[in-house]
Amino acid sequence: MNAATEKHLQNEVDPFSYLVHGCLHVPPTMAQFPPIPTPVRKVLVPWVFYWKHKSLWKYVPNYATDD
Repeated sequence: MNAATEKHLQNEVDPFSYLVHGCLHVPPTMAQFPPIPTPVRKVLVPWVFYWKHKSLWKYVPNYATDD
Protein backbone atom coordinates (compact mmCIF):
# COMPACT_ATOMS: atom_id res chain seq x y z
CA MET A 1 0.00 0.00 0.00
CA ASN A 2 2.82 2.42 0.78
CA ALA A 3 4.40 1.73 -2.60
CA ALA A 4 1.10 2.44 -4.37
CA THR A 5 0.60 5.66 -2.40
CA GLU A 6 4.15 6.80 -3.08
CA LYS A 7 3.78 6.04 -6.80
CA HIS A 8 0.51 8.00 -6.91
CA LEU A 9 2.06 11.00 -5.15
CA GLN A 10 5.06 11.01 -7.46
CA ASN A 11 3.12 10.60 -10.70
CA GLU A 12 -0.32 12.12 -10.21
CA VAL A 13 -0.17 14.91 -7.62
CA ASP A 14 0.93 18.38 -8.66
CA PRO A 15 3.62 19.45 -6.17
CA PHE A 16 2.66 23.10 -6.59
CA SER A 17 -0.90 22.61 -5.42
CA TYR A 18 -0.13 19.92 -2.85
CA LEU A 19 2.52 21.97 -1.06
CA VAL A 20 0.45 25.15 -0.97
CA HIS A 21 -2.61 23.22 0.19
CA GLY A 22 -0.56 21.57 2.93
CA CYS A 23 0.71 24.90 4.20
CA LEU A 24 -2.41 27.03 3.95
CA HIS A 25 -5.12 24.62 5.10
CA VAL A 26 -3.59 23.89 8.48
CA PRO A 27 -4.71 26.16 11.34
CA PRO A 28 -1.79 27.89 13.06
CA THR A 29 -2.71 26.21 16.36
CA MET A 30 -2.08 22.74 14.91
CA ALA A 31 1.23 21.10 14.07
CA GLN A 32 2.16 20.66 10.41
CA PHE A 33 2.08 17.08 9.22
CA PRO A 34 4.21 16.22 7.49
CA PRO A 35 6.51 18.90 8.91
CA ILE A 36 7.42 21.51 6.32
CA PRO A 37 10.70 23.38 6.91
CA THR A 38 10.25 27.04 7.82
CA PRO A 39 12.17 28.43 4.79
CA VAL A 40 9.92 26.43 2.47
CA ARG A 41 6.74 27.47 4.28
CA LYS A 42 7.67 31.15 4.71
CA VAL A 43 9.59 31.85 1.46
CA LEU A 44 9.06 29.26 -1.26
CA VAL A 45 5.34 28.67 -0.79
CA PRO A 46 4.17 32.32 -0.84
CA TRP A 47 6.75 33.59 -3.35
CA VAL A 48 7.18 30.65 -5.76
CA PHE A 49 4.62 27.86 -5.50
CA TYR A 50 1.56 30.03 -4.76
CA TRP A 51 1.43 31.77 -8.14
CA LYS A 52 0.78 28.79 -10.42
CA HIS A 53 -2.78 28.27 -9.09
CA LYS A 54 -3.36 31.65 -7.46
CA SER A 55 -7.01 31.79 -8.50
CA LEU A 56 -7.75 28.72 -6.34
CA TRP A 57 -6.20 29.97 -3.12
CA LYS A 58 -8.96 32.54 -2.53
CA TYR A 59 -10.93 29.64 -1.03
CA VAL A 60 -8.35 28.99 1.70
CA PRO A 61 -9.86 29.44 5.19
CA ASN A 62 -8.89 32.68 6.88
CA TYR A 63 -7.70 31.61 10.31
CA ALA A 64 -7.08 35.24 11.33
CA THR A 65 -10.80 35.74 11.94
CA ASP A 66 -13.01 33.96 14.45
CA ASP A 67 -15.64 32.90 11.89
